[in-house]
Amino acid sequence: TNGHICAVILNNSGIRDCVIQKLKSAGVSAVSHYEPLHSSPASIENYCRISDSRCVGSTILSQSIIRLPVYIGLEEKDIKKISAMLIEAIEFALNK
Repeated sequence: TNGHICAVILNNSGIRDCVIQKLKSAGVSAVSHYEPLHSSPASIENYCRISDSRCVGSTILSQSIIRLPVYIGLEEKDIKKISAMLIEAIEFALNK
């Protein structure tokens, strides 16, 4: 198990971006998770060769994943509040 991250994978970047914005407006710090190494500036600048798969899976994932807040002082009431806001934000994004 991964104890340092709580992530949600959504269907696409449009939904992800809408959910992040909705959570941000509610005071919840949710962010996109990562940039794939093959599309990082260092990789591009150094002409790094990527696999024959073109890393499609990691590109799609990078456009769909949200990292939710996880920190030492996070209490159960906070988790419940964030969870409810996340559900509300996803429903909003899907019905937009």
